[in-house]
Amino acid sequence: MARKKRPRDFDTLLLSLPDDILVQIFRFTAPENLFSFSACCKRLRSIMKETVSCLRCQWIGNNSVKEIVQLAEQFVKIRKLELCTFPVADQDLILITHCLPELNELSIDSSYLQIPDEEKGAQQRALMSANCQPAVLTVLRINNSSALTDIGLSSIAHQSTKLCTLDLSGCTAIPDGAFIALSPHWPLLKTVRLCGCSVSDAGISALVRNCTLLQSLDISNTNASCESIIAISACCKSLTTLSIAGLSSCNARCIELLGHNCPNIKSLNLRSCFTITDRDLFSLQELTSLKTLDITDISFADKGMQYIISIGERLRHLELTVPLDLRDEQQWRILSCACTQLRRLHLWGGNPRVDLLASCSTLRHLLLCSSLVTDEQMAIFAENSVMELRTLILYSMPLLTHVGMCALLRRCKSLRVFQMPYACMKCDMNIVLQFLSKQCVLLRHVDVTGRPVRLELIHELHQHCKLLSNILYSTP
Repeated sequence: MARKKRPRDFDTLLLSLPDDILVQIFRFTAPENLFSFSACCKRLRSIMKETVSCLRCQWIGNNSVKEIVQLAEQFVKIRKLELCTFPVADQDLILITHCLPELNELSIDSSYLQIPDEEKGAQQRALMSANCQPAVLTVLRINNSSALTDIGLSSIAHQSTKLCTLDLSGCTAIPDGAFIALSPHWPLLKTVRLCGCSVSDAGISALVRNCTLLQSLDISNTNASCESIIAISACCKSLTTLSIAGLSSCNARCIELLGHNCPNIKSLNLRSCFTITDRDLFSLQELTSLKTLDITDISFADKGMQYIISIGERLRHLELTVPLDLRDEQQWRILSCACTQLRRLHLWGGNPRVDLLASCSTLRHLLLCSSLVTDEQMAIFAENSVMELRTLILYSMPLLTHVGMCALLRRCKSLRVFQMPYACMKCDMNIVLQFLSKQCVLLRHVDVTGRPVRLELIHELHQHCKLLSNILYSTP
């Protein structure tokens, strides 16, 4: 019996799309669906094999290694791979870089998952015996892996001489010896993030001596000391971004060296550098190009505020913890007049006098956390300021009610992001949502979790804010 011919209408809408549209769809498709598409017809298989160059995947379970090998066999042109919840170890890094020879960018977030080693061995031995050339990476990001060591990094160091970005945040098993031995192979490095690693002065000093083109460096919460800052200031003349949050021995001498030897520094993160005093903040004047400053969790008094004011006209982004004993209203007014170009302001704790910051007319991003701001202060701030806020984030505001919030929201016509999770126990979030839907029609993201709200107000917000794509809330 002859097979009945399918009607022409059976052809799917997907197959009727042009190749360039299909390529864009495949870039955001899960890998297991890509495998299914490639088996559908020759056209889809050909398009994916030749054009799919970027994949973002979430790997769950114990078959991750097998799926990567299948991925390499199907799509040999992959140049950028992002893996989420993938438990990477040395053998995994060797496997990935060998089975994807054209890979340039690799990003992995380990998330502390574990996979039994016996499920990896056979495929890795077969691959390593095939004389495959490993990928030549330019970007390597591996986060939160406690199993990655210098063995895995050594497997790619000799071939990845063009590496420009290295992010090993949270990789706690990489010793100083790895950076001493491998940094000579990476002379083109421009961005390095070692936040939360166990590296110390020896490894950092070797890294900066061999990678003199560094522009961005993050050694927050490592075992570094002032010796690392001295080495950085002597070798990294092109440095523009430096994060040394949590450095236990940072002082005025370190900041002065950076100012004299690294004149291009635009962003400096000193968060939780508890040894910094008011006198040390005076050395910030040496950083003539500084635009972003984070001094959260640093204790200072009126004298320290004066030094911050002295560099205020340069700053575009400022984060600081407000001391409880800072009561000089005149200094807040001077700070407002000095920071006329400020676009992002984060104030943590204390009693920040936002009512005295009326001159910050360029402010686009405001964050207040654990602050004693009152309704009256917020109303004065809204009344006297030209409000062009795009982002408003409030955490733990015990004195603020919906009265002060509504006074502020009346002036925030351009607001895009509003976050107020668990912020104000005295604040009626239902009234706040009503004002949001009427006054802030350009909203894209809203977070009001922690206080129950009525569902009809959520629907009303969706109706008025046509651009709203993400909203987080709690129901009664």
